[in-house]
Amino acid sequence: MLSTNELTPLWKHVELIEEAKFGGNKKFCCRYCGAVKTGSYTKVKAHLLKIANQGIEYATDKDAVDKECARAFYTSAIPFNFLATSNLADYVPPTFDRLQMTLVTQERTHVDRLLLLIRDTWRKRGTSICLDGWSDLQQRPLINIMPASLSGSMFIMVVDSSDKTKDAEYIASLFIEGIEKIGVENIISHIFWARVVHCLNMALKAICEPFDKSSHYLECKWVKDLLDEVHKVNCFILNHNLSRSIFNRYSNVKLLKVVKTRFASNVIVVEYLMKVKEALEKTMMDLDWKGFKVNGKNPVELNVMKIRDLLLSETWWDKIDFLLKEADKDRAILHLIYDKWGSMIEKTKEIIFYREVQDLIIGHSKIFDAIQKFLEKRLLEVKHLFTT
Repeated sequence: MLSTNELTPLWKHVELIEEAKFGGNKKFCCRYCGAVKTGSYTKVKAHLLKIANQGIEYATDKDAVDKECARAFYTSAIPFNFLATSNLADYVPPTFDRLQMTLVTQERTHVDRLLLLIRDTWRKRGTSICLDGWSDLQQRPLINIMPASLSGSMFIMVVDSSDKTKDAEYIASLFIEGIEKIGVENIISHIFWARVVHCLNMALKAICEPFDKSSHYLECKWVKDLLDEVHKVNCFILNHNLSRSIFNRYSNVKLLKVVKTRFASNVIVVEYLMKVKEALEKTMMDLDWKGFKVNGKNPVELNVMKIRDLLLSETWWDKIDFLLKEADKDRAILHLIYDKWGSMIEKTKEIIFYREVQDLIIGHSKIFDAIQKFLEKRLLEVKHLFTT
């Protein structure tokens, strides 16, 4: 005759927390996933062997769950002391020491394994080395060193240049340090990326934010006015509790407060506004929107009326759609910029001529002439960067 332990072998795979007072139900903790449950041996068996329709969740791989939990901490910069104040129901999270030692080492190995897929392509196709200058929240001048190839870009290191003079000798030393890390045999070109980005950014800015005295001001002023309206809409929705509350009912995508590091950040704001077009229109039609007084007696009330008119105007949304097609940012790859510049101008021409109902061969557009002039001017600057 089989003993009790032989009849119920799975009890040893859980830790008993509380013995049953009445009946066969016991409180137990799974040794594999850390889940705390109450039930009889039938529940233990269903939990561990993943038997369906028993009213209990399946056991999971505790180590795998811990890794996902740790990844959330690392990627979202969640303080480790959050563990001491949080209640995660039945899940027992990894300890403080495990988060900052074992799991962080495993996560780094995981990231290195993913990056290896990019590194392996360098031997066959090579890679470019890029330097990108920027400033952090403490306004320290930092320089990122990154290889960029068809397989993608990869962050190698960052240098704090606060006490450095960024002359040719210093920049050259950074290139040399980056080349040594990447491998001389893998490098096909090097470029100070910030200069290329600056050229492209200035081309976009010249088109979308013309100076009052510029020759193309009249042709491109509508873009500047449109961007001003977009920012007013964005700020109004975000800065008023009522409008933000109504908008959040209809959208899972949040509007962005973008720091204007470069002019292209304007395009990001426009792009996000287009993504939530339907939610914004529903916000304007919501009955609670009447909570804003619209008598036009003060600046806020005047803004409410103007914002509503813009968001319910299909003509206004058509302008946004047109602008986004002109400023298409898809897959800007460093070493393809030179080759693709001509086709970019042709694509811009197609979009503008289509909107203005002009023939591509014999038609004429003042706004395209203005845009082409600035794009060709910036192309000369980018060509110079590739040859120096």
